[in-house]
Amino acid sequence: MTDRNDHLEARLRALLARRTPPRGIAGQALADEAESLIAAVLRLAPAMGYEAWWEAVARTVEERHRSRSWPTVGDIADAAREVRTRSPGHDAGPAAADQHREAAMVDLLERHFRATGAPLGGVNRASRTAALIRRGVLADAREARHRGFDLSPDQAAEARAARPSRTEWEHHVAVIGRLKGLMPDEAEAWCISASSGAALPEHLAHLDRGQPAGSAVLPRQGWRDMRDATARPRPPDEPPPRHDPLSEPPRPWTDDEWARFETIHGPRSSAAMEQTRADGA
Repeated sequence: MTDRNDHLEARLRALLARRTPPRGIAGQALADEAESLIAAVLRLAPAMGYEAWWEAVARTVEERHRSRSWPTVGDIADAAREVRTRSPGHDAGPAAADQHREAAMVDLLERHFRATGAPLGGVNRASRTAALIRRGVLADAREARHRGFDLSPDQAAEARAARPSRTEWEHHVAVIGRLKGLMPDEAEAWCISASSGAALPEHLAHLDRGQPAGSAVLPRQGWRDMRDATARPRPPDEPPPRHDPLSEPPRPWTDDEWARFETIHGPRSSAAMEQTRADGA
């Protein structure tokens, strides 16, 4: 709101500079009078379209105020009321005015998202998220959830059922890599092993074996083996080994790996665990 307030205050002071201050008021009293006028303008001005609003209010003050003295707070309020009656949607009733304001809020959200890639706090609502999806600003409810937009219960259910986009998946892999200290290929292997069904993005859907999430197997040379305390220390001048974790033959998860997984994702059924062990036997 700083740009709005600075703009309106500067325009009001320019208007006052062209007029004569009230007689008998000087010093601090005159400064207080100016501050009261500024407060009235900031209180009455809309959040959006305030530039055009002020031009209309200033023009109305010039037309209605016959003398060259400063306008009063009442003069400003009367001018704002007259401008409001001439604004789009006023004659159509409160419902049309609400629609006009809501469209302005969605416009504001769209501009902020295109500039920052994130929702604007304070005006983030599920209905406005739906409007952004209809406009094509957001691809679907899944992207809206990933970006941090508010969702209705129906939108949240739709997001859970949809596959993540490549952008969301890459973000997820990067976060897991940072949390666990994994190389990118190790982090993606871990994420693939912990996902199935709609949790996998479209470009990795062919890796889904139809098993419950977390019942897949980890690569033999994965995050656990790379953290083996008995491994030979690598000299500082020796480059890290190059390997493809997904090229190694799969093996069943160990009890220690299940314990680590359940710490993050919660307990899995014993039936799923036994089935996984049987598949790998």
